[in-house]
Amino acid sequence: MLCDAENAYCLKFKLYEERSSVRLSENCATYDRVMDLLRNYYEKGHILFCYNYYSSPRLFMDVWILGTGATGTVRQYRKGIPKIIKDCKLSTP
Repeated sequence: MLCDAENAYCLKFKLYEERSSVRLSENCATYDRVMDLLRNYYEKGHILFCYNYYSSPRLFMDVWILGTGATGTVRQYRKGIPKIIKDCKLSTP
């Protein structure tokens, strides 16, 4: 779901299909889904916030190149995560 952060209005919505027969690119299906939802919203000063299931270095770099910021949680062992993040140990207060 693509929503406006100021008013929570749903701008676009797509149902998740676990095994979609449609591949838009050589990237994973989650990448393709996010890129499809963001179409028509690039280079407008928006920032993408997403859950770790959709976050990936490739996605964040590609939306950055298209003029859109991105932030989100990551899975430590997701493909493409830099070694410095994989080896990071968080301290607790």
